[in-house]
Amino acid sequence: MKDKRFFFASLGTLCLAIAFSVALQAINRSAVAEERATGSSVAESLQNEFAAVASKVNTTVVALDVTRRVERVEPPFPFLPPFPGFEDFWDFPMPPGMQPPGQQPPGRQPPRQPDREGPTVRGAGSGVIIDGQNGYILTNNHVVAEADEISVILLDGSRHTATLKGADPRTDIAVIQIDRGDLDQIEWGDSDRLEVGHWVLAFGQPQGLRYTVTAGIVSAKGRDIGIIGAPGGITGYEDFIQTDAAINPGNSGGPLTDIHGRLVGINTAIATAGAPAFMGVGFAVPSNLARPIAEQLIERGEVVRGWLGVSIGSFADIPDEEIERATGVSKDDYGVEKGVFVAGVQPEQPAERAGIRAGDVIIRYSGRDVEEVGQLRLLVADTPVGETVTVDVVRVVDGSAVERSISVEIAKQPADLDVATAAPGVVDTDVGMAVQTLTPEMAEAFDVGVESGALVSAVAEGSRAAQAGIRPGDVITQVRYRGVTTGVESARDFERAMTDIPDGEPFVVARWRGGRSMFVTIR
Repeated sequence: MKDKRFFFASLGTLCLAIAFSVALQAINRSAVAEERATGSSVAESLQNEFAAVASKVNTTVVALDVTRRVERVEPPFPFLPPFPGFEDFWDFPMPPGMQPPGQQPPGRQPPRQPDREGPTVRGAGSGVIIDGQNGYILTNNHVVAEADEISVILLDGSRHTATLKGADPRTDIAVIQIDRGDLDQIEWGDSDRLEVGHWVLAFGQPQGLRYTVTAGIVSAKGRDIGIIGAPGGITGYEDFIQTDAAINPGNSGGPLTDIHGRLVGINTAIATAGAPAFMGVGFAVPSNLARPIAEQLIERGEVVRGWLGVSIGSFADIPDEEIERATGVSKDDYGVEKGVFVAGVQPEQPAERAGIRAGDVIIRYSGRDVEEVGQLRLLVADTPVGETVTVDVVRVVDGSAVERSISVEIAKQPADLDVATAAPGVVDTDVGMAVQTLTPEMAEAFDVGVESGALVSAVAEGSRAAQAGIRPGDVITQVRYRGVTTGVESARDFERAMTDIPDGEPFVVARWRGGRSMFVTIR
């Protein structure tokens, strides 16, 4: 009897275990199915979101066909030179028998046509409608600069002739206008709220394929890659969003949007490493930089920027010995690791009038921490003219670091920076450096060991000057070219000497650094 009870008990336990196992497997299958359904739901939701954004934004995207008559074969916009590894989004079919700029057959020079009308060059770009009632379209300056005719093609296929409302080469932003007032317009987004890893979508006409949409993420923010310039070699303002959303020639000027279809950037450039197309690294002007520029161009046709009147460098990037030679104190004496070093102060300009001195390190501007040059330049440029701001600096006094708050009334940035800095003079050169007339006060403050010359205030990374070893703080005292030596006692002397040297030709300068002079060849 006992054996039977034991048998039935064992059988009951086995049945219970089997039932539990079956139930557990059913639960697992249900969980997997639910997980798959959830994953499918998330993917489908994202897919639907992309489709909705594409449908919404494409009604605000325009294709641009641009023509320009040239007198001779040359790069279409000489103030935007071809930087190795970086390409803009122009798609230029060249006239028969002609090669694209920089690709002439060996030993053959492009024909010059000074006395007759040259060929017509066509370009393609993109844009986005920012004011549908008044027909205002935002694009890149390099797309429409010096164009003779700008045609705008809308989503409905209609073609309209556009006029240039205004352009700003220093941010590569332009606004054009068409005579139509019933258009959809894009919603502005806040590019400051973007985070690395956020989804973004790029729109435009890559390779002439209109209304193309690609998706990617924000790869980085705040990129300053040194590709935007302006006539006269003036440095541009860069604060690029980097993205891996696929963009190619023809996308230039098109919108970069967030996942909700709001405008967060204007597609501007790609890094190609010499390849002819996109390699996963694209750059867009952030909307928070482009929007105030566009508003000013619409309102007054030009951009008004704030002006401080200083020559500056990123403190963290300047070698210790350079700081010590310029100021007579150790870099460690400042007690800070980052900030903006004031290399020079221009006479009768806002910084000098307020009491900012050469050798100060700016650590805050209007309550915002500043760590490098590009950040400060953008903050100053965005400050309304006439506004008084607080600039916090660190100054070494008797071997001790002292922090001071200085009130500065911001002035209007001169339209011609070269003229504005004529005394003592800051001149940007085509070899990639800015020089400033060395005054007796600067010579004493920087203890350079010479009384006159052209003081190097800035050197562009990767430029001819940088490759020759020229650094900020060097003083140029002579220029030699083909056996002719020209003495340099001012920035103007250096500029005049440079006018006699053809672009790209090597020449020699006498560079004074660390108490001795050395001849350096700039190739």
